Amino acid sequence: LYVRTRPMGAQVSRIGAAPVASPALLPGLPAGSTRISVRLEGYLPVERTVDIKAGEDSVLDLTLQPAPPPRTTGSLRVSTEPAGAEVRIAGQPAQTSPARFDGLTPGTVRITVTKEGFEPLEQSVEVRPGDPTVVPALVLKARPVPTAVPRVATPPLTLPKSLTLPGAGGAL
Repeated sequence: LYVRTRPMGAQVSRIGAAPVASPALLPGLPAGSTRISVRLEGYLPVERTVDIKAGEDSVLDLTLQPAPPPRTTGSLRVSTEPAGAEVRIAGQPAQTSPARFDGLTPGTVRITVTKEGFEPLEQSVEVRPGDPTVVPALVLKARPVPTAVPRVATPPLTLPKSLTLPGAGGAL
């Protein structure tokens, strides 16, 4: 079997044999089906089953397809307890939880979460390229409700114009 690839230089192998660079001649293959594997960095791998006929030369021509570029951005999923909090990440529009931020540059980001009646929360999270980074539910603490001190209404104090003391013999 003679294997040609575009581009040349791909590693061609069959099960149980060492790979060789293309263009490659794989001599002495028995008649019947044989599985061929072709790999080249930056290209999608190819696997083919080739029927080898006794007494005939077989040729396999393959054009390799470029692999998609590696993902260079990441995404972040943020949920809160209770849901419905405002979630902010620098440089991104605010979202309501549960929230998903896409197209983030990998690295550390600071999340700020706010909700009426709850303490604000900040947390740093590492965003990885590729699959979404899922932040475990952020639990918000209820803001303490100030307790009002009850006011007791007291009537104004009025004093009499004169005061008589017993045994004093007269008014003061």
